[in-house]
Amino acid sequence: MDRIIFNHVLRGFPADEKFMQIVDQNATSITNVCIALFGKTPTIVCGLNVTRMYKQGVTNVTVDDGFLWTGDDLIPVKGNVFSGINPDIDLYISTTSTTEQCTFFDGNLYDAYYSNKGTVVNAQLNPPTKYPFRLSTIVRANICQSIVSDIDLADLSNTEKYIQGSLRQTVYSDGQVNICGTFSVFASPIDSELSTKGIKVAQLPFKNTDMGDIIPGGVVPQHYGVVYPALIRANNNFLEDIDDEKKISVSHFVKMTKDGSLYAYIPVELFKIPFPPGKSPTAIFYFVSVDFTYNSRK
Repeated sequence: MDRIIFNHVLRGFPADEKFMQIVDQNATSITNVCIALFGKTPTIVCGLNVTRMYKQGVTNVTVDDGFLWTGDDLIPVKGNVFSGINPDIDLYISTTSTTEQCTFFDGNLYDAYYSNKGTVVNAQLNPPTKYPFRLSTIVRANICQSIVSDIDLADLSNTEKYIQGSLRQTVYSDGQVNICGTFSVFASPIDSELSTKGIKVAQLPFKNTDMGDIIPGGVVPQHYGVVYPALIRANNNFLEDIDDEKKISVSHFVKMTKDGSLYAYIPVELFKIPFPPGKSPTAIFYFVSVDFTYNSRK
């Protein structure tokens, strides 16, 4: 954004038309950003947190300062301290707008400055003025930043299986991590270990705090972890003519272990695959689709 350099303001800054345009332009820019983020919905942008303390049967409530988007203006709000109230019912934000006049070069007074501010009030003692907002009903801004990156799939070049496809992780500033994508496992349809032991498909770099830190008995099994839903579809050239999708598609799961390993479990026994007569089963593709979210910190 454009800004004013105040380094030499004491030498007599030229508060001309350009000066006023820059000030007004920046205010307009902030308003446009708020409209893009919150629309016309009144929103607490920051602050105005309510703290309750119970002492000798009396509820003492403290509300800190903050900023409120009213739906058409971003205003500072002064917090307050209350006693013996129900903050969910009694607390409102009361807004007050004022206009200050100044003497212009023609010697006359004109409106020069507009101010719009808010104060947290107890509606029982101070009825809200213009545009009242009940504090407990105002939505709060939840602007969460994120970083998206690809996840390297496991290298199975030393085995009879291989994995291809793509997985993506989105790490949010609130600690949530989303894993999504589709990968395929090329393996034998009679390999029962795909169902019982699973196959490691990736190493996830972020800790999963949903697992907890203590295991009953104090022993952490190698494959201890949490499971997440997955959709699996078998696919090969001779499967394209199958008219019943349920024979080659199943709902199953993937598992994330304590060390961040991601395992796919493919229940080969559930697929009704009609192999050509007289031919032994050959390796096929199992396409696995996942989309799950976990917490990387408590």
